[in-house]
Amino acid sequence: MTKIDELFKKCTEGNGKFVKGGDLANYIKEPFIIYCNDFAPEDARDKPKRFQELLSEAGMKHEADSIEAQHPGMNPLKFTKEREGFKLVLDAFFTGKEAVANGPLIYLPENLIGRADLLEKRKGESVFGNYHYIVKEIKLAKNLKRDHVLQAAYYNLVLGKIQGFTPEEFYLVNRNNDIFSYKFSDYKSTLELAISDVLKIKTGEIIPSATYGSVKYNWTTYTNKIAKEADDVSLIPGISGAMKTKLNSSQFFTVSDIMEADISNLTDIEGIGDVKASQFKLCAESLKTGKPFIKNKDAIILPDTKSELYFDLEGTDEVTSGAEPFDYLMGILESENGSEKYISFLAETPDDEEKIFRDFLKYLDSKEDYILYHWNTYEVTALKKLFEKYQVDGTKILKR
Repeated sequence: MTKIDELFKKCTEGNGKFVKGGDLANYIKEPFIIYCNDFAPEDARDKPKRFQELLSEAGMKHEADSIEAQHPGMNPLKFTKEREGFKLVLDAFFTGKEAVANGPLIYLPENLIGRADLLEKRKGESVFGNYHYIVKEIKLAKNLKRDHVLQAAYYNLVLGKIQGFTPEEFYLVNRNNDIFSYKFSDYKSTLELAISDVLKIKTGEIIPSATYGSVKYNWTTYTNKIAKEADDVSLIPGISGAMKTKLNSSQFFTVSDIMEADISNLTDIEGIGDVKASQFKLCAESLKTGKPFIKNKDAIILPDTKSELYFDLEGTDEVTSGAEPFDYLMGILESENGSEKYISFLAETPDDEEKIFRDFLKYLDSKEDYILYHWNTYEVTALKKLFEKYQVDGTKILKR
C-alpha cells in the first residue's frame, strides 16, 4: 500500500452525519438553514432565483480569475466524486505541487469534509515531507464577514488533520484580490463549538428556531412558514439576530410573550428602552388581533391626486450577495381612475441598473399628477444614492 493509499484510507474511515464548510457559514448566518438542508421536505425548497444564479456565476468567475492571477496557467482539479477529488489532492500533496485549486478535504474520523478554493505549499514539516499546505479562500465580497472567516478556519482545521500539522494562519482573498491573514488560534474555540453544534443540529439533537425573514434563498418560504406556526418573536418588526437572542435569553420566545409582557421586564433587557418596548408590544398586539393601531391619526394627511403610485425598490447588499450592491427591481402598483396595474423595472445584471433607473424616471415623467407612496425609509435612501450615482436632479421626485 502506497503512502497515498494509507493516508486516504485513514482519512476516509468513518460514517454518519458530516460537517461541511457551508454549514459553518450558515451556522453564523442562520442555523435553521442547516436544519432545513437535512430535515425539511425537499419539495418545500424554493426554486432557484435568476439573481441567485447570477451571483453564483459571478462568484465562480471571480474565483477562476483570482486563481489565474496568483498561479498563471494552473487548472483547478476536475473530478466527479469528492473521494476521487480527494485522492487527486493527496497525490498533488505527496508530489509537492506548489498549489492545488478546488481541492476536496476529507477527514471522516471526525465527520469533517469540505472543498478549499486554493491550497498553497509552504516550508515546514508535515506528513508529506519538509513542507505543508495552507488555505486560501476566495470570496466575491469586498468586505469580508465573520461567516467567511469561520468557513476558512474550518478548512484550515480539516487540512491540519490530514497533513499532521495545523497552520498557524489561514487566508482570505476578497473581490479586489486583497489577501488577508488570520490567526487560527483566534478562532479555534469558536470553531470547535460551532462544529459540535452543527453535528447536533444534523443529528436532530438541536432544532434551531426559525427566524422570520432571515433566509434569503432556497428555504425562504419554509422558514417563514415555520416561524409563523411557532408564533416566533421575530414576526415583530425590528426583532431578529442579536435582539432575538437577547429576548430568548430572557424567556421571550413568541409574539404572545411580548404582548403579555410588562414594559419593565422588556426594558430590563439591554438595548430596549421605553419607546422600543412600547413599540414591540403594540406590534405584538396588532399581530395577534389582526387590527392596526394608529398612534397619531392627525399625522396622516393623504393628498388628492390623479395617480397614486405605490413604490417598492429591491436591492442587494454585501451581506446577502457578497457582491457589489446594486438595485435590481423597481416596482409600482399604479392606482388611477378606479383601476390598478403593476409596472416593474428589472435589472438582470448590475450593468442594467442605470437602464432600469432611467426607465423608471421616464415613467414618472409621463405622469402629470401623482403621489409616490413607499413602505419605509429604504426607498428614499436608495433613490438618493441613485440620483447621486447617475447625476440626476431628483428634488421634485423626492418631494412627492
